Amino acid sequence: MTAPGSMLDLLACPVCRGRLEPVRDGLVCMVCAQHFECVRGVPVLFPEPTPVTVMPAEHTSFALPPELIERLSALDGWWLHVGAGASPEKIPNCIEFELNVFRNTSLIGDIHRLPFVPDAFQAIVAFNVFEHLPDPPQAAAELHRVLAPGGEVVIQTAFLQPLHADPGHYYNTTEMGLRRWFGQYDVLGVEVTPNFEPTYSLAWFASDLLYLAGELSPDDVDVLASSTLGEWAELWREPAARSGRLWEAMAKLPDHAKRRLAAGFQLRGRKATQG
Repeated sequence: MTAPGSMLDLLACPVCRGRLEPVRDGLVCMVCAQHFECVRGVPVLFPEPTPVTVMPAEHTSFALPPELIERLSALDGWWLHVGAGASPEKIPNCIEFELNVFRNTSLIGDIHRLPFVPDAFQAIVAFNVFEHLPDPPQAAAELHRVLAPGGEVVIQTAFLQPLHADPGHYYNTTEMGLRRWFGQYDVLGVEVTPNFEPTYSLAWFASDLLYLAGELSPDDVDVLASSTLGEWAELWREPAARSGRLWEAMAKLPDHAKRRLAAGFQLRGRKATQG
């Protein structure tokens, strides 16, 4: 299909929500006069000055499921792909929204302050984005603002995953947490898609553990590599079993490794004294 119109008609100033107009070197807000530059022809619409990286042309990203692309491409209006990364092909009715410039990026900006008019999109997709956001509820509210009535949002986000994309991995959410973030929507369903099967959680943790254990002795690595699910289950169920070579090998992991795989964190703080 062809593009359903000009992308410019969808844009709004991320600072004041005013109308944007093109100028020689970018876009300018007709209300607050804020100027926004372009990088490689891509408008950069952050509410505050933010550095932008041009990613290599050979950079690859996870592609959306073909059946989802086919369904959204058939829409007669625009749909928004947040965190599109290096998509394999440009889709005429899709606006690819990113933090940096990839090969098919349409627009650069902040999901917490989207540079779009209300009700702009018939559908919105954001895969592997929300775990990396400082304020997921605010982002969900912004998506709701720019989604047309009756429009569909499709979100995939992390639950049981090790730390990744450090330092920008903020949240792993439960199903209950995800439903709460999107509480202002009519939630049509929450499911475990094939790419989020429990197999991947266990495999990812095991892979990270053995990689991080590379700093231990060969004997300790062998203990971890040859351990069984039964042994791990016993460590959880039987406090008396929390000794021996497996327990001791895990205790030897360096602090940075424990922080990637920890069951939780303790924070201590202090209220600042008045100066």
